Amino acid sequence: MTGIDIKEFTVHSSQFTVLRILKQAEEEIRVSGVPNPRLDAEALLSRALDIDRVGLYTQYERILSEEEVNNFFGLVKRRNKREPLQYILGNTEFFGLGFIVTPDVLIPRPETELLVEEALKQFTAYGSQFTVLDLCTGSGCIAVTLAKKLEGVRIYGVDISARALRVAKENARRHRVEGKINFIQGDLFEPFTVHGSRFTVHGCRFNLIVSNPPYIPSSEIDFLQEEVKDYEPREALDGGNNGLSFLKRIIKEAPDYLKAGGSLLLEIGYGQKERVYEIAEEREIYQTHKVIKDFAGIERVVKLNIR
Repeated sequence: MTGIDIKEFTVHSSQFTVLRILKQAEEEIRVSGVPNPRLDAEALLSRALDIDRVGLYTQYERILSEEEVNNFFGLVKRRNKREPLQYILGNTEFFGLGFIVTPDVLIPRPETELLVEEALKQFTAYGSQFTVLDLCTGSGCIAVTLAKKLEGVRIYGVDISARALRVAKENARRHRVEGKINFIQGDLFEPFTVHGSRFTVHGCRFNLIVSNPPYIPSSEIDFLQEEVKDYEPREALDGGNNGLSFLKRIIKEAPDYLKAGGSLLLEIGYGQKERVYEIAEEREIYQTHKVIKDFAGIERVVKLNIR
């Protein structure tokens, strides 16, 4: 901290109301270059006091104890170091649902909700007995959301990270959909190959494969904002030299695991659509292409159908 003296707080504790320390924390966070410092300060104080934001607004004159002040500014200090707010709070919202997040998983983004929306449309076309494979499942936000929203769906979520899968399984338990999802550790399609002896459903095929894989070029990661490059798992970001390493593998292998008429939905990075289409055309089995733009107008989700 730069402008706060905790010892001074203890001597003049009667002066430190909710409103006063909110203003002080807002300034501390602003100096660190964090966008929306007031919102972050409110979120952190809500966590420190275990009340919601409405509670803050109705208790502006509440006098805080030394312990409460220390707890709060411990959280502020973490945010000032640009640790993501979601990791500090331990949760985030995705598609209207709450998800546990830790530094073992990528923080779910609003852009990925577009992928979920398109997946839900696919379900209406197939109806019951709908099977989904979620590659690079991470926190499980895609798999859990689909399981929560759809009846009669069976989902397999794959991730190479055992730590990420622990988070995904906890999110499935939180939303009571653990019976609809099989989480499996493995490298993309490896658990479903003939040689994937660790898992018994090798050879199974899916109506839909979805993935938000690593797609950021290796050379660009060090130029991302501090919250991303310094805290989020690099293995969930790094897509190789051109950002296409995982996308290429998924596109080439997916037809072997899709049912006739099945679809592949991929989240992609800026400027990658044309190359993704070129890779798809090399397989000569994808018959239709569709791209969905995000709220910034960036081509963000690609849908590939097979014959």
